[in-house]
This record gives sequence, C-alpha cells and structure tokens, in this order.
Amino acid sequence: MKKKLSVLKFLFLFLFLLIEIPAQEKIDSIMERISGLPDTSRITELNGICWNYRSKNPLLAMEAGKNAVLIGNKIKNKVLLATTHNYLGVVYRNIGDFDSAIVNYENALAYSTEAGDSVQIAYSYNNIGGIHRLKNHYTLALENIFKALEIFENLKMDEGIAYCTINISIIYRKQHNYSKALDYLNYTLKIREELEDSFGYTLTLNHIAEVYYEQELYNEAFNYYKILEVEYGKLNDKKGIATVYGGYGGVYYFKKDYEKALNYRLKALELNKEINNYDGIIINHNNLGLVYAAIGEFNKARDHLYTGLALSKKKGMNNAEIEAYKYLSTYFETVSKFDSALIYFKKYTSKKDSVLAEENLMRVAELEVKYQSEKKEKENQLLSREKEQSLLQRNHLLIIVFLSFILIGILFYRYISNQKAKRKLDELNKSKDRIFSIISHDLKNPFNSLLGYSALLIDDFDSFSDSEKVEAIREIQSSSKKLLTLVENLLEWSRTQNGLLSFNPDIIDTKDIIEKNVSLLEQFAKSKNIQIEILNIDEANCYCDENMLNSILRNLITNAIKFTAKNGEIKIDCINTNNKIEINVIDNGIGIPKNIIEKILEKGLTETRGGTNNESGSGIGLMLVNEFVRKNGGRLFIESNVNKGSKFTVVLPAAN
Repeated sequence: MKKKLSVLKFLFLFLFLLIEIPAQEKIDSIMERISGLPDTSRITELNGICWNYRSKNPLLAMEAGKNAVLIGNKIKNKVLLATTHNYLGVVYRNIGDFDSAIVNYENALAYSTEAGDSVQIAYSYNNIGGIHRLKNHYTLALENIFKALEIFENLKMDEGIAYCTINISIIYRKQHNYSKALDYLNYTLKIREELEDSFGYTLTLNHIAEVYYEQELYNEAFNYYKILEVEYGKLNDKKGIATVYGGYGGVYYFKKDYEKALNYRLKALELNKEINNYDGIIINHNNLGLVYAAIGEFNKARDHLYTGLALSKKKGMNNAEIEAYKYLSTYFETVSKFDSALIYFKKYTSKKDSVLAEENLMRVAELEVKYQSEKKEKENQLLSREKEQSLLQRNHLLIIVFLSFILIGILFYRYISNQKAKRKLDELNKSKDRIFSIISHDLKNPFNSLLGYSALLIDDFDSFSDSEKVEAIREIQSSSKKLLTLVENLLEWSRTQNGLLSFNPDIIDTKDIIEKNVSLLEQFAKSKNIQIEILNIDEANCYCDENMLNSILRNLITNAIKFTAKNGEIKIDCINTNNKIEINVIDNGIGIPKNIIEKILEKGLTETRGGTNNESGSGIGLMLVNEFVRKNGGRLFIESNVNKGSKFTVVLPAAN
C-alpha cells in the first residue's frame, strides 16, 4: 500500500512540474510586460491575473499572486497585500491546499486589520470560515462567516453579503437541511442577479443543482447542469465545466446508464487534473471507483478508490475521506470480500462519528439565532436613538427646506434672467450676422454702380453725348436712391434691435397714409408700366405708430413693384372689421416660395432675391414689416403662388 502511495505521489509531483513550466514562462513574460509600471500598478495588474485565472489556470494565478506579495512587501502596502493574500488563499483553496489557503487568509486579516480596511477584513473572515467549512468545522466556520456578514451588512456591500450567504447555504446542505440551504441560495441568487455578476450567479446555480442532486431529485439537478454547461462555457471556467461533467456522471450513474456516467466522470477527472483542482480530482476518483465496480472492472475500481482515499488523507479533506471509506466498503462487498468491506465500513462510521463529535449540530443553529438576535438588538438600539433625535432632525430639516426654497428661488430667478439674456444675445448675434451679410452683399451693387458711372463721367466726359451723360446721371441717381433706402432700412432695423427706435402710437387716418405712400412710389411703378389701383378704403382709423406704418406700407408697395413684371398691376384696399383694420397689398408678380413665407412669419427672416427688372433686394424690408406689425400689436399674413402673385395682409388694431 505504501509503495502505491509513493508512486502516486511521484506521479502528481511530475504532473505538477509539467504544468508549472509553461506557467513560469507565462509569468516571466507578464513581469517583463509590466516592468515599467509603478509598483502599486504592478501589484494591481498581478492581483487581477491572480483573481481572473483562479479557476482557469491556478498555477499562473499562484505565480502572479506570489510576485504581487514580493512587490507589496517591498513597498509595505498593507491594503494591497491584504487583497493579494485573500486572492492567493482562494487559489490554494481551489487546488485543495487548505493549510496554505488559511495561512494566506490569516495574513490578509492581519494586514487589513492594521490598515483599517473593513472590506478586506470581512473577506478574510469569510474566507477563513470557508476553509473551516471544507474541513467540517462548522462552528468555527459560522463564527467567522457571521463576523464577515455583519461587516458587509454595515457597509451595505451586496457582493460581500452574497459570498457569506452562499457559504452558509453550503453548511446547511452538508447538514442535509436542504430547505434552509435553498433559502440562502435563492437570496444569494437574487443579489448576484441585481449585481449582474454572471460568475457569481452561475456559481449559485451550481450549488442549487447540488442540493437537488443530494436530495436524489436527479431530473431537476440535470436541468440545472444543462444550464450551467452553457453558462460556464461562456465564462470559460474549466473548474465549473468539470463540476458539470461530474454532475452529469452522477445523474447517469444513479439512472444506471453506466457508459455515459463513465464518459462524463473521466472528462471531469481530466479537466480537474488540467487545472490542478484536487477537490474535483478526489471526488471523481471516488465516483469512478463506483462506476467501474458497477460494470465489473474491479481492478480499475479499486485503483481509483485507493487514489481518492490517499489524496483525501493527504489534503486533510474529511468529507472526501469519509466518502472514500464508504465507497471502498461498498466495493469490497460487491467483490464478496466481506472482511475488507467490514473494515472500511468501521473506518467510515468511526471517521464520520469523530467529525460529528467535533461539531455540535445544534451549535450551528444557535450561532445563527445569536447572530440574528444581536442584529435585531442593534437595530432596536439604533431605532431608539433615531426616535430621540427625530424632533431635532425635523426642526433642522424644516430650516434646511426653508433655506433650500429660498436658494432654489434665487437660482431659478438667476436661471430665468440668464436665459432671457442668452436669448436676447442670440437674437442680437443673428441680427448682427444678418446686417453683416447685407452690408457685404447688398451694399456692393449700388456702390459699384455709383463708382462705375462716376468714373466714366470723369474719364470720358468730353467724349459722351448729352443723352449719354443724362443716362449716366440717372443711373447714379437711381443707385443713390436704392442705397439711401437700404441704409434707412438698416438704421431702422438696428434701432429696433437695440431698443432705440421710439414707439409713439396714435390715431392714424389709414386712407391718408395709403395715398401718401402710393404717391411716393408712383414714379417707380411707372418706370415698369405697373398700374397701382386703390380699391375700397373704408372710413377707418387705426391705432399705431405713424412712422412705423409708413415704413410698413412703403416696403410692401416697393416689394410689390419690384417683384411684378412690366405691365403688371398692384391693388390696395383697406377694410374695417371686428375692431381691426385690414390693409391688403395684392400683386400679380412672381410670387414667394412657401419655405420663404415660413421664414418671414415664424422667424422674421427672409433672403435676398432680385426683382423682375434685376432690382437689388436685401430682404431686410420684410423683416422690418414683420417687426413693426408685431410692435403695433398686429399680425402679418402672406398668401402667395409662385408665378401668379402675392397678397400681403396687415391687421392692426382700430382706433376705437
């Protein structure tokens, strides 16, 4: 027997060395990659590798953690050292080296206590409790886990709470209190789902599957294993996948489908060896012994059972050792070696009784009751203090609310003022941009005409005939008038935008104003042989600013002439209706596109367009019309069809 154990020990050492060589090569390349980083950043990088590879590649994780410890000791960073030792402890726990795991957890507890890091203190207690759980020391396990749980609850740290509750659920499962185990697992599952922690969520599902498996509810367990196979595959978690294969093997064994049971158990063993997971290796050796015995391959069955027993003793895994004795007793009974069967059965009962003797099962329940009672008492004390301070807090709250309302009022007033100022500034900027555009584009043509004709007269005056001189002077006069009109409009627009234009509404004779403006522009209309006809004008006075009304009519009639072809006609009428004075200027000109009408009415903007006789236009005239109509409490309406004509309607308040 001793010879067999020595051979096995040699084989495991050989396999360990084979796996460790590529892991060492990889850690060397990682250390080279991070060599230029600050020490704290190097530790953080190595800690990340240690944690992320704890199940996928434990040896790489272990090397990363050891290097992080070396750097942490050099710079004496206790916070990072606590994290590293906790991570390393998890790696050692995963490969079944519980002694090394607990040493690391206790180091983590010492460092985190010195640093005052509550989070790592709690993780350390929970991890220590986890090792005691694996060793069947349930009282010690729960004492540490409940310490961790209290800290996590005070910190309101759901992730830590979930680590504790899953540990508690496993203890209840080991004691066959499946109802309590499922309560804690479902609570853990809810937390993991809210945290969107896919790894923790999947791990919790795994434990739920184990509960159903141990209750011999194999169909329910099998359904969970199918889900877990997909989820662990997404996470590339080899340890989890190995657990699923083992679960499949167990279900098929109890369903007496030994071929599938053997296939999955072998796959699980191979995968556990790949990641050096001794817990999984031992479990699958024990179960392979049962499968081989069931199919009559007794030598293989015996070898696997002996291997499982040797490893469980070596690693101090009490549950696995008890299971190995039980399976060996069953095996020897199967092969009719009843003396050996009795020997292993006695070892099974003796070991089981000794473990149970170590643990008082009632103590487990008492610890939970004690924890819940202390928690309730603290809550009551807190509630009492809160009641004592409630009156004072309420008064403080009233004062704060009152001051807050005042502050909100001030801030709101400032916000409204700023918004108004911003809107005003935006409008001024738009006006400025519009004026600059007009100056750069529309002033250029009249000036070019003035400069051109005046230059011709200076250079070629003697060579010009009298009629040519008169024609040049007429062009100069025409350009001067256009320039004057444009400048007047610009000045008026500028004054309206800066609030400098005076506004003096009065009772105005509408008929008189219309006739004066028609007379003023009659010569311009005659130059294009356009007839202006004044239709019905009701006897009515409007209430508005006379200068602004003059500007409105002058611009509307000018535009009508400008955009009406030669020999066209313009009609003007005035109607008194419902205490409103309605003035209509109608032409049969080129019309206005719909999109330009919308700009005029909604935004007060338009664009430069040439007249039917190539007259220049700035577009500012209609802007002024729209602005002045609004200023006088009226409205502007535009109806137009392209190439058919336009109708501008100004509605102003009547004098009465």
